[in-house]
Amino acid sequence: MKNLAAPILIILSTLTHALAEDRAKPPSILFVPELHNVSKCAIDLNYLNELHGRGFAVDYLHRTSEFDWNRIREYNCLVIYDIPYPEGHGEHWGGPNREEFIELLRRYIESGGGVLLIKAAYHGDDNILPLLSRWDARIPYEVLRQDVNFVQFPQMKLASVGLGWTDDVTADTPVSEGVRRIYYPLKDHYDGSETAAIWVGEPWQVVYRAPAEAVSIPVQEPRPYFARPEHALVRDPPVKAPPLFAIRSLGKGRIAFTSTWSTWSMGSGTSWLYDRHILTKGWNGVPSDFQKLLDNTYRWLAEPSLGNDTIGGYRQDSQSLLPPNHQEKVKRTYAEQIPDPRQYVAQAESRNVVKGIYGPKSNYGGGSGTVEQWAKAARNAGLGF
Repeated sequence: MKNLAAPILIILSTLTHALAEDRAKPPSILFVPELHNVSKCAIDLNYLNELHGRGFAVDYLHRTSEFDWNRIREYNCLVIYDIPYPEGHGEHWGGPNREEFIELLRRYIESGGGVLLIKAAYHGDDNILPLLSRWDARIPYEVLRQDVNFVQFPQMKLASVGLGWTDDVTADTPVSEGVRRIYYPLKDHYDGSETAAIWVGEPWQVVYRAPAEAVSIPVQEPRPYFARPEHALVRDPPVKAPPLFAIRSLGKGRIAFTSTWSTWSMGSGTSWLYDRHILTKGWNGVPSDFQKLLDNTYRWLAEPSLGNDTIGGYRQDSQSLLPPNHQEKVKRTYAEQIPDPRQYVAQAESRNVVKGIYGPKSNYGGGSGTVEQWAKAARNAGLGF
């Protein structure tokens, strides 16, 4: 028995160490911001660095063509801004098409992954409907009207963007701790609004709603931008205090859903223009808890996969949180290379090259010396003209 004791203790110690190490793994998040290439206002590296400082491993895709199973399975949580167009669509820019993208999300969620969809509403849920219909959710073809809890956004007086807020937060959801007031942008944008109402079915928990006086009304037609979506959801009568953010479990995974322009938060929210009003600053001394809500949501979404071997495992790459021109890989790719001029001299001398000089001026043209003297000097220098 004494001989067996030592191996058993070693095994138990190893298992204990492995479990402790697993618990120590930070939740990992992959931001999937664009349909093709990442724009300047899609990823706020300052926000991502601060998120890492709050205990998350953080990364982002540079283009949707990088979205494949081997990449996304490294992370506990995905933040999706949109989905690609179908195969053959004029704006499908490579990478997985809509159906392939949705199937990858289904596989990811079924493996225990978490997904936050933060979708800008500018045409209802036209292209994204095939995904939302699987989730029992919609983005109505409507715009949000809110005359209370509303001020002119400080840095956007010329653009007439409003800063709205709500205190109608459901206290007993798993992501509501420490969340009291949420601020959001208010302005019609194309055939939608910068923050839009969502519709969700029974499996969902609504985390917060617009104020009781707010209303989601149908898009007024004719509109100058796009034709009405074929399967548009339009409610009659208009819906008061519509849901703006909701969560649910789906199979082995979890999902969260809101319809607001991410530029104001994770896209460029810490920049001087947006000035953290949506994330934390709020208005008139009353802070916004949207950043707190996002952090809570990331952790909740990541929970199911933190203990499995199928999803997760990404360790922070410090280079990924640097501006691209500061990353070592980029520096190496675009490093200045000064060629040795002797190779070009050798190449020239191997050819039938006539050497000469352009532009000398004799005393006839404002210079010095005669033409004969210039010719003699050229011959002595081995020049041909």
